[in-house]
Amino acid sequence: MHNDTPGRNTAESEIRRRIALEGRITFADFMETALYHPEGGYYTTRKAIGVSGDYFTSPTAHPAFGALLALQLERMWETLGKPETFNVVEMGAGDGLMARDMANYAQHLRPAFRQALEYLTTDR
Repeated sequence: MHNDTPGRNTAESEIRRRIALEGRITFADFMETALYHPEGGYYTTRKAIGVSGDYFTSPTAHPAFGALLALQLERMWETLGKPETFNVVEMGAGDGLMARDMANYAQHLRPAFRQALEYLTTDR
């Protein structure tokens, strides 16, 4: 995290400023700034996940993960008695890759399941 440029409010300079001003800061505040600060935050200044990133997640490895999720969701919908509305929330969806893969595969599943599925993605 040592890419601080004098005069710029980078993630590192913001962390240093907060510590100088407040003393200790919480780990949560440190991580919030280190990951999401507009200048130099890990997730805001680079594509961290995937082939060009620093690591892979299951959805970035292959679309089969989304397909398997669609099958599991259909099974859960059945187990719940096939409700008219089936809400699913994906926390931390990033660029929505898993949601896209799941939705693409869901097109091959039962029409009643597809109609019931309400899939909501959230992320910063």
